[in-house]
Amino acid sequence: MAFSLSEAQDLEQQIIMATDVFVEHSNPETLQTLNQQIERFEPQLSSKNEYYEFIYLLVNKGYYLKQNNQITHAIQAYEKAYALYKKHRVLEFDIVEYCLIDLGILYHRTNNYTNAENSIKQYLFIAEKNNNVSQQIKGAKNLANLYQKLGKHKSAIAIVDKALHIKNLTSSKQLELHLLKTQSEIALNTQNTLADHAILTQNEASGFTKHQAVYLLSKQKGDYTVALAHFNELKHYQNSRSQSIVDLAKFKFEEAQLYYLLGDKSTCAEHLQTALKILIPKIKVQNGLPHKDLLFAENTFIDIFDLLAELQTNPENALACYDLSFYVSELLDKNITDQQGKLINLTQNRNRSERCISALYELSGSSDSIIHIARAFGFSERHKAAILKGVINKKSLLENHPKDGLLLRQQDLFNTQDALRFKLIKMPYSPETASKINSLRDSINTIAVALKTLNTAIEKRYPTVIKTASFKSIREKLKEDNATLVEYFFGKTNIYQFVISESTAKLIKIALTDKNRKSIANFINYFNTASAINNDVPQYTKDAFELYKILQLNQVKDKKNLIIIPRRLLKFYSF
Repeated sequence: MAFSLSEAQDLEQQIIMATDVFVEHSNPETLQTLNQQIERFEPQLSSKNEYYEFIYLLVNKGYYLKQNNQITHAIQAYEKAYALYKKHRVLEFDIVEYCLIDLGILYHRTNNYTNAENSIKQYLFIAEKNNNVSQQIKGAKNLANLYQKLGKHKSAIAIVDKALHIKNLTSSKQLELHLLKTQSEIALNTQNTLADHAILTQNEASGFTKHQAVYLLSKQKGDYTVALAHFNELKHYQNSRSQSIVDLAKFKFEEAQLYYLLGDKSTCAEHLQTALKILIPKIKVQNGLPHKDLLFAENTFIDIFDLLAELQTNPENALACYDLSFYVSELLDKNITDQQGKLINLTQNRNRSERCISALYELSGSSDSIIHIARAFGFSERHKAAILKGVINKKSLLENHPKDGLLLRQQDLFNTQDALRFKLIKMPYSPETASKINSLRDSINTIAVALKTLNTAIEKRYPTVIKTASFKSIREKLKEDNATLVEYFFGKTNIYQFVISESTAKLIKIALTDKNRKSIANFINYFNTASAINNDVPQYTKDAFELYKILQLNQVKDKKNLIIIPRRLLKFYSF
């Protein structure tokens, strides 16, 4: 290098040089230097050119952080770059290519689905306006992927169909889009699947596309041997495809999943360990599992640990795997700003809690049964009404500190965000309203970014204290009240009944057979109309007693008082 940074002629040149040095030698040490330079550069920025180069520096920082799985910091870098781009109207910068595409992907990866959808639709609007075919295709694919993750397969198909009408679309891009469409058609089991499969396996299709199509269809049909054969063919294309570490880990997880479906648990476990090593190159293993401090907010970890749990023959080992899944889920939840993402995360945690309760039910027959029942009860309570609790906590904070500027600002932003979302939902789409809709999406995401910053500041000022009653204290209170507590956990395959008093601790499994499901549904139907019960009182009495027996309440007789906590559909039962 002919001259040092300190000898550079002006700020613009200093920023360019700092970017070049970092791109050429990206590592933790140069990142630390870059962060110091950013702090020094930012207060001095004034000209459009300086902001241009500074934004370019930030997106390069974001890209490095993304590639090294520092996702939260990567998102912050991209968000800052976009905020400066808008504030100073640096329109010459290709914000879609270098910032918004990656930002949308990262929002998706961290379960911020509303932010992801808004970001993708924002840059799709810009790409269509600029007639940028490449960016339109990327946007369509990313939006379709997002809708597939959310189970909105009809929306995914609609997005792909629209993209297939883009002018000057290459045959390879058409095939990529048809492959995406096929994935949603497989999920919906539609009649069009075979037609799209025919397009994907025609002579013009690449080998990768053909094998991917046959792999997906075979897997859906349950023909896992054929699926594995075509998956193995896909491996030959891995070296020629540009993929991130996460993409490679996901690919290895898919392979592990196939072996699991084929009943080869040993090979499945090997591939899961390989996937972990891809995500954590310097992995430290304890009992076959990595230390928590090596994990980061990435959904692939959850997929890996959940499947590892299914492989375990020892329930305690399965619980250790699930514990890591919960840990990563909590890391993700810290950065989720929209209710949709939180609700999906909560549903996944709830399903995982059921598997943990099932494992502890197996263990509850041992001599330490009370310990296992107490742990199972903890899982039953762990994620109950989590979103509602969060809302109540925010409301309580504001009531206790009504003049706190941070809390007032948070409340104001929430109200504004809700108003903008309502306006967005109500606004019909047309060429005339497209610009307004894009502006609304941008405003919603801007508020989401501001809320993240505010939430961090509020958490520092008022740290969240999680108050949970211990199993011991619950039993002491029940003794004082001469009561028995009956709580139900309504799962996918079983209802778990906890019967707790100062002298009793039972965990009972009630199978959700077709007959039992029908009995529950029949009873709930009595409350659909005001006259249903009066129309047939004897049948109502009979059905109520039948459900009473199914829920095994006839066996709870040891105390004068009975406290019942129902869950989900059982809340409709008039105990």
